[in-house]
Amino acid sequence: MKLNSMFHVLTFLTVSLFFSAPLMALAQSQTETTPELSVRVRDQAIQDAYKDVETDVNKPMWFIIGCIFPGVGLLSPYFYKPPIPASNILGKSPEYVTYYTDAYLQKRESVQFQTALGGQATFCMSWCLLGVVSGIANVSFANAF
Repeated sequence: MKLNSMFHVLTFLTVSLFFSAPLMALAQSQTETTPELSVRVRDQAIQDAYKDVETDVNKPMWFIIGCIFPGVGLLSPYFYKPPIPASNILGKSPEYVTYYTDAYLQKRESVQFQTALGGQATFCMSWCLLGVVSGIANVSFANAF
């Protein structure tokens, strides 16, 4: 009887060692991040970040800031850094969060600056136009008398 139970133990160990190596390799390959998966995660995170920035940034506010505060309005996107909405990254992998955060902050700063620049350009163009109109009016008024 003892020989029979020893046979079963040795058979069990042999079979488990034989099948465990391929199964462990399969399990390991499923958990490791492949470069292809990493690229897909990065691309998806960047795409999501850019889409969220377009909806999160208050463009009319930044346009008005550029109009009202020329010069300072262009510097404010570099100093005003509100936190990223937690709902955008909740439940995502750490790798996704890293790529998303970097892309979100960079794109938000860019969109805020470009919108404020548009506001400042509008401000400058309106002042130039006002100067030209007032200059024409002054010349016309001076020639009338």
